[in-house]
Amino acid sequence: MLRFDLSTSRRTQAIDVTHLFTSREWPDGLLLLSVEHTTAAVFLGESGSEMFEDYERVAACLLYTSDAADDLA
Repeated sequence: MLRFDLSTSRRTQAIDVTHLFTSREWPDGLLLLSVEHTTAAVFLGESGSEMFEDYERVAACLLYTSDAADDLA
């Protein structure tokens, strides 16, 4: 089992961890990825700085405002 520890510098932050998985050889089979903290999440999707800004904006609206729908407009 491998363990990776990550730290964030902001309250809501998207971090690209692709390099942690593509830089190694993996045997055929299933990869289980879990997050051991209730306020963290794993999201699979497009990468790129613009996409991360969008992810962070949406997450901040969903988590920290009482009227997320208006904030996303």
